[in-house]
Parts: sequence; structure tokens; C-alpha cells
Amino acid sequence: KRELVPAVTHIDGTARLQTVPENAEENEWGLYRKLIEAFLQLTGVPMVLNTSFNLAGEPIVETPLDAVRSFLAMRGTMAFLALQGTILRTRPFESNVAAAGGAASLVPQLASEFVSETTATSRGDVAGVRVRAVEANAWVDLKDELSLAVLEEVDGEANAAAIAEAIGADEDAVVEALRELYDLRLVHFAA
Repeated sequence: KRELVPAVTHIDGTARLQTVPENAEENEWGLYRKLIEAFLQLTGVPMVLNTSFNLAGEPIVETPLDAVRSFLAMRGTMAFLALQGTILRTRPFESNVAAAGGAASLVPQLASEFVSETTATSRGDVAGVRVRAVEANAWVDLKDELSLAVLEEVDGEANAAAIAEAIGADEDAVVEALRELYDLRLVHFAA
């Protein structure tokens, strides 16, 4: 079936086949067998492609939380994530703006508590800004100090306009920082 489903082979033409027992309905493979049979009925191809789910440079997803984080990090390149009977879809930043009635009205909430780190050159110029969730090991690079200042003002009550006023920044720049923080999964907005 390589001509019908080219992705079943690696670039070198090899493949790793896995089979599902015929008596799968009687064991732990039951749901997987039903999925394959449904795909066969729809397409005439008696298989599904099972590939690893991870982002470049990251380990393969092993938990539901890993799956959600990787899905969100894909920033809309994957249509949805089916997870234990639930379909998850991402919400574009613009949908949040529309729901809030405009960018200045966006009220961000922290995705989790975080720690930050700002590094400077020997002259005192900022060389980098990064954050990580308290419970995580991976650091996330921010664009600049403004993004960190915005993140530090997020309290779940202040909107973008109030944050801009509090840090003495241009409102449009704060909204762009919120877009970055949203894309990095550091903030979210109430539905």
C-alpha cells in the first residue's frame, strides 16, 4: 500500500510494521482494531499510520500533558488532538481579541507560576530573557524585556490597556507581547 500511503515508509524505504491480533476485541487492542476496521471501510486501506508525536528536538510524547503541550506548541499546524474521547482545538489569538471586544480589553491569565532570568553583557546590555514554569525544566526564550514586564503584570484581572499603563508601555506593543506570550503558552484568556 506504499503508493496509497507514502508516509508508511521512512526516507530510506524501510518501515516498521506493527500488527493487531484478529482476536483484538477480546484484549487491550480492541479499540485500535475497531479504528483500523473503520478506516478500511472508509478508504479500502486496512491500516492506519501510527507515527511518533513530538516536536523537533523533544522526546516522544508519553503522557496526556505531553500531548497537549506539543499540540499547542504546533500553533495551529495540526487541526485537532483527540485525547481519551475528547477533541481539542486551538483558539487563534484573534478569536480571543474578538471575544474580548478588542485587543485593549484582553485579560490574560498565567498558564502557571514561573521563574525568570535576564542575562546581560559586561556593559550591562540585556543579552537574553527567558522564563520557565516552576514545575518544568525547559526554559522559554522571550523576545525582549517588555515581554517579561508584561508577563510579570499578568494577574488575571488587569486588561492589556491597564498593563500598558502600569509599565508605561505602548498599548499596541503590549498586545504584541501578549500575542507572543499566548503563542508560547505562557498566558491564556478566559473563554
